[in-house]
Amino acid sequence: MKVVPSRPDVQAKPAPARGTAAAMIEIDRVSQIFQTSGRQSHLALSEISLAIEDGAFVSILGPSGCGKSTLLYIVGGFV
Repeated sequence: MKVVPSRPDVQAKPAPARGTAAAMIEIDRVSQIFQTSGRQSHLALSEISLAIEDGAFVSILGPSGCGKSTLLYIVGGFV
């Protein structure tokens, strides 16, 4: 029987200095317009820009219909 130490010998990598990491996700002035059935258009996003660094935790908040899902679909390549 082999006894395993209770604390593994793991060396954590230092986090990169803030502002030095390259953006992992970046969008620049993205707009999305949807055409409605009545030949009208609905502006879902208007010139949205953002840059998310590697390892960042991001929340997208807003009221219903403000474009949160549309933004995620665009970032995911579904639109």
